[in-house]
Amino acid sequence: MTFRRLKNEKGLTLVELLAALSLLGILIGLSSALVFQLMANEEQISKQISLRQDTNVTINELRHQFEEGNDTLCIQQQGINYAFSEVTNGQVDGTCLTITDNEKPLSFKLTATNDAGQTFEMKTTWDNKKAYVLNIEPDKGEGNHPTCEFTGTAELESLTLKKGFCNNKYDITGSLVVRNLALLEENVKLKISGSAHFNGDIRLFHKAQIVTSGSIQVDGQVFCGDKEVPVHKKKTLKCKNP
Repeated sequence: MTFRRLKNEKGLTLVELLAALSLLGILIGLSSALVFQLMANEEQISKQISLRQDTNVTINELRHQFEEGNDTLCIQQQGINYAFSEVTNGQVDGTCLTITDNEKPLSFKLTATNDAGQTFEMKTTWDNKKAYVLNIEPDKGEGNHPTCEFTGTAELESLTLKKGFCNNKYDITGSLVVRNLALLEENVKLKISGSAHFNGDIRLFHKAQIVTSGSIQVDGQVFCGDKEVPVHKKKTLKCKNP
């Protein structure tokens, strides 16, 4: 019969094992708390960034409504609480802002609050949006000459460009909004550095054209002479052989 004898075998006592497990549990607890804290901070930062982006989008949408000629600007975006304050030249009704005087600048502060209670504020001021009629004709005598170049966003009630002046070329450095009829006589070229929005009809005569670096949006109809032509969002409108 063979007997196996263990000599000098060493191991962990129960007390040592429990101490090691306790230390391991503490380390795991601390690590978990740190991970959760990092995740929570990352989520808060992400929500703050989203809030800033959404507020910028809302400001741009309000600016677009302003440039389109609307007297009342309303916030369409949902999911965020918006509040107007420090308003100059306007009256607030909930998430809508009505302009008091189109001849004066509009300024306001917009405060956005998300579901996490975070807030973000933006202040802005926009120039007056008084609409006017632009009717350029050839100068028939001495005196003031019409300007062939315009700078800034132009909002017009109507637009008439007649041949025989400015070498039949007119430039707008900015965007253009025309609420009613836009008429370009033959050989007249209108160049716009931004986009153009025509709420009414456009009437072009032989070789007249509108060229933009943005896009042309027409709510009414476009005529080349007496012939109606289809229009989609594009950068150029030309009239050939009406």
